[in-house]
Amino acid sequence: MSKKVNNKKKNEGLLANLIFVFAIVLLIGALVLMIVKSVHSSKQNRIKEISYQEYSDIKKNNDYTILLLTASYCSHCKDYKPYVNYAANEYNLEIYDIDISDNLTEEEFNDLHNFNVIKDSYNEEGYAVIPTPVTVILKNGVEIDSKAGDIGYDGFINMLVKNNVIKKK
Repeated sequence: MSKKVNNKKKNEGLLANLIFVFAIVLLIGALVLMIVKSVHSSKQNRIKEISYQEYSDIKKNNDYTILLLTASYCSHCKDYKPYVNYAANEYNLEIYDIDISDNLTEEEFNDLHNFNVIKDSYNEEGYAVIPTPVTVILKNGVEIDSKAGDIGYDGFINMLVKNNVIKKK
């Protein structure tokens, strides 16, 4: 009988130790997550979501304007934006983003569809489409370069360097 009691106490002790170890692992994981989040949040989001009307005002008032056309449903946009934001923090840039899935008027959509890289983009039914993401560089309100698709960090930096927006570090 005493062996059964000892085994029961042993099992309870083992269970208590496992619960303790599990709690420690969870605590360490939470601390690591907090540290990573803190370091990540020290880099601010430099991609400012704007409306079409804000875009119309901004492009007139800036020497260079870097514009993204994205869509909330676009997985490529979600992958691309962190690269752009990282570069924007690295080079102290302001990036503007218009979400084309928002309620654009037909006139606004058509104006955005006129960027060189996408002006010939139509679906099978003949309707204008904007393949996202699109990166556009304007100088004094005039398009000087545009690229469609997720061009990645290097592609984004090369585009900025090529158009004299930044000097490569």
